Amino acid sequence: MQAVKDKVAFLAIFIASVSLAISLYFFLTRQNPVTVESALLFELREHDKLLASLEKRGAGPQGEGALSYYLAKSRSGGVASQAALRSDLNAVERNLSRALALLDLYEANTSDPDALSAIKNFRAYATSWLEREDALLELYMLGGGYGVSSPRYSGDLKKLLSEE
Repeated sequence: MQAVKDKVAFLAIFIASVSLAISLYFFLTRQNPVTVESALLFELREHDKLLASLEKRGAGPQGEGALSYYLAKSRSGGVASQAALRSDLNAVERNLSRALALLDLYEANTSDPDALSAIKNFRAYATSWLEREDALLELYMLGGGYGVSSPRYSGDLKKLLSEE
């Protein structure tokens, strides 16, 4: 009976050692881990693409008037007629939310004044855009509209990350 227990214990230790060796091998040979900076840069590049798509739809330069444009189109043709545009606006919202989450991680590890300024500007832009987007349904239902000023996107943070 003791011999069986010893064999089971030895087998368990052997399996654990092989598993550890495999884990270490993959850990040491992994390719280019994704950094917060590269993930944030990816989201900012994606944001540029989304804004260009909105601009092609007629939402103004860099999608500045996208929410007002959607509101006007929805009122004239109905909400259902603007499903594709709404899908694009939702994509921008998800993109900005991911970028803000990554920005929190990135900001914690930087002390460069230029980077902090770019972070502050992007955070103000993203927050303003998301707040305006959150008010869309209420504005539609109440018959209101957006003010003439809309958040402006500056590519400062993307430029800074591209240089790193």
